Amino acid sequence: MKVTDKRRVRPDAESPRGHPGPPGIEPGEDDPVLGAGEHAGSADELASARKEAAELKDILGSEGLERIEAEGRPFDPTLHDALMQGGEAEGEPVVADVLRPGYTMKGRVIRPAGVRVVRK
Repeated sequence: MKVTDKRRVRPDAESPRGHPGPPGIEPGEDDPVLGAGEHAGSADELASARKEAAELKDILGSEGLERIEAEGRPFDPTLHDALMQGGEAEGEPVVADVLRPGYTMKGRVIRPAGVRVVRK
């Protein structure tokens, strides 16, 4: 094994916490991805986050962003992404549940709504 190979392998192999990754960081510990939702903030932090989310929603709305309203409507493959199907009937497909919201920007679909479809 070359010296450069040892340098690449060595930090992971000798991690002080016994797992691969940067030393001193446990998975889920202060990690925005793995630890999301594990640390509950104060009521003030939560209120502040909700206020900022509402402001962002207003700004994006003024720029033309709209949420695709799908539940209970006929399935439209240009607006909806069927993630699940159900029902044995042979009628028209209808959106039963929205699993992931979809959005349009100035009339153009930027993300289709992920939906569960049933036939009625």
